[in-house]
Amino acid sequence: MKIRNILDKKGTHVVTIPVHSLASEAAAMLTGHNIGAAVVVDERSRMVGILSERDLVRCFSERGPAMLSAPVSWMMTPEPQTCDPEDDLQDVLRIMNRGRFRHMPVLEEGRLVGIVSMRDLFAERLVDVEREARELHAYVVGADWPTSTGAHA
Repeated sequence: MKIRNILDKKGTHVVTIPVHSLASEAAAMLTGHNIGAAVVVDERSRMVGILSERDLVRCFSERGPAMLSAPVSWMMTPEPQTCDPEDDLQDVLRIMNRGRFRHMPVLEEGRLVGIVSMRDLFAERLVDVEREARELHAYVVGADWPTSTGAHA
């Protein structure tokens, strides 16, 4: 399955936050949208990073509550790993797992066209696994089994 198929189902809306926004604004925005990450954009709406809940927590833990008034550029992940709509779900899942991150922006010809999360990918993979199990069950139940002589019917 391709990433495009997932975007077709979930939609292509991506919550973005300006690079000069404060961490307190970012936290409120993530909470308000009930999301775990947002794409950070510059004045021309070009992606310059990604900010996750984990980035915020790590920064607050290391530097204290004064970080609420710091710009998100101080805590975002610059130049995040991205994928293309034509990339395979399994390949993207492997990259995210190896890199230990849960959100990946989707770019098409350098333009932001969506974002996928581990949850999106796992949910789609689960649908595939369940379908494969049903097909395998139907094949096994409907298959001709060898006779007692070992010959196939």
